[in-house]
Amino acid sequence: MTGQMNSRLNNDLRQALSPATVKQVSIIMNAFVANIVMLIVGFGICLQASWRLTVLAFTVLTPVVHISAEFSTWASKLMMSQWTYLADASGAATQALTNIRTVRMFGARTIEMEKYEGHIRKSMDVGLRSAWGQGAAGLLSALVQQGASFIILYYGGHLALKHEFEVGSIITFTYLWNRLSGAFTSLNENINQPVKAVSAGQRVFEILDLQPDIPEEEGDPFPEESKQVGIRFENVEYTYLSRPDKKVLDGVTLDIRAGKTTAIVGKSGCGKSTLSKLVLRFYDPQGGAVFLNATELQCMHLLQYRNKVGVVSQDTQLFRMTVTENITYGLRATEYTMEDVERAAKLANADEFIRALPEGYSTMIGESGHDLSGGQKQRLSIARALVRRPRILLLDEATSALDAENEAMVQAALDSLMHQMQGTCTIMVIAHRLSTIKDADRIIVLHEGQVVEQGTHDELLQIKEGRYATMIARQLQGGSADGGADGEEGSKEKKVEDAIAEIMAIVESVNEDKRKEVLMGIMKKAKGAGKGKGS
Repeated sequence: MTGQMNSRLNNDLRQALSPATVKQVSIIMNAFVANIVMLIVGFGICLQASWRLTVLAFTVLTPVVHISAEFSTWASKLMMSQWTYLADASGAATQALTNIRTVRMFGARTIEMEKYEGHIRKSMDVGLRSAWGQGAAGLLSALVQQGASFIILYYGGHLALKHEFEVGSIITFTYLWNRLSGAFTSLNENINQPVKAVSAGQRVFEILDLQPDIPEEEGDPFPEESKQVGIRFENVEYTYLSRPDKKVLDGVTLDIRAGKTTAIVGKSGCGKSTLSKLVLRFYDPQGGAVFLNATELQCMHLLQYRNKVGVVSQDTQLFRMTVTENITYGLRATEYTMEDVERAAKLANADEFIRALPEGYSTMIGESGHDLSGGQKQRLSIARALVRRPRILLLDEATSALDAENEAMVQAALDSLMHQMQGTCTIMVIAHRLSTIKDADRIIVLHEGQVVEQGTHDELLQIKEGRYATMIARQLQGGSADGGADGEEGSKEKKVEDAIAEIMAIVESVNEDKRKEVLMGIMKKAKGAGKGKGS
């Protein structure tokens, strides 16, 4: 889908606005005006010479007009189809190149090439059909026009034999008719030539004309700076379309108190991340409502609201921009100073590694931040949240994908961030690690889409056989706070990551022909180990 959007916004737009297209439009407009003038003047002269021959000639031209109109419609549909196949090819290439390590690891280069070539071949087939159709339409039009000339000569000769028309007048009329016929043919071409550009432009405008499901620039203004903001979920329900029989959130009622830190915990799939997406208004509740103070979130001015929300998520998205541009992403140049950026970076424990980069804060970061480690990307994400001076801060599993060393550094940055924002910002933390949640003002435990426990860390530990107490006990014993089977899986997370890295190194070190053999061997060993453990 991303590749298709890129193709529309790049390739199609380039086709619609290319210098060749602009020049062609200029030439076409000049020729169009000249041909129109020629047809009007010529028609008047022909009508004066012989109204009967003129009516006959222009009546015969009717099929040519029809053929031209039909071809134009048909060609436009073909061009739309051709651009679609090119977009599919672009999508296949983008997907393969983005995941090139995986493609190489599984020896899927040939498969991906075949997909790409298949889309290109379909596009070429459509182009050939268009060319054949254009040739056939041109030939048919030429035959009709030649037939018209023959009919003019035949009928004009008939009138001359009856002494109703002079031979010289027939020759003059035929000459004029040939000039008019040429002008008409040229006019036809003028109308049909921009079909490719029009088709490409139409695909671009289909995207530009799309309206967001959630209006962004209307609604109530965000509360004044002097007012703290709290978030309330009131009997909220939500179900994903992919799992219509299971409610992710089932009548959830909870408060994210103004100026306080609230942690949301629970097993994987209990609805924690769905709550964060509702706060960001990526989704709207299907039942119940979310309130910001006394105003329903759906009534808020969305752009104003999101500008006041800072987010640090598990998967940090960075762009091919400088470090400064990534930290200040979404802000205008008038909304921050370089001192603000450096201060945010220092609080996020990022200033030291940024200054060690070749050009410091002006260093260009590679696409998706591939040049940086996971911990460095997370610290930039924290700096990005700090520099916005958010009124609401959302931390969504910000350390869950990091190794122990990076986790410690990022956790220190998060502690600094929460300390800096305490009292002036409403903080919502989604996590399962004790180090992240234990100091929260309030902890809310979700289970199967419902709130089952809430209170401070100490209060929840006092609940006998409570879910939170059980989760923390498992974590302190070396498992995960997700609980149950998820806890056992979480304790092995780093080992799995190390094993995957080792497998990728082995696979990439051998020839492509041997990769499948190596992978099969690894899978057999894994199965054997699993059977041994089970016994």
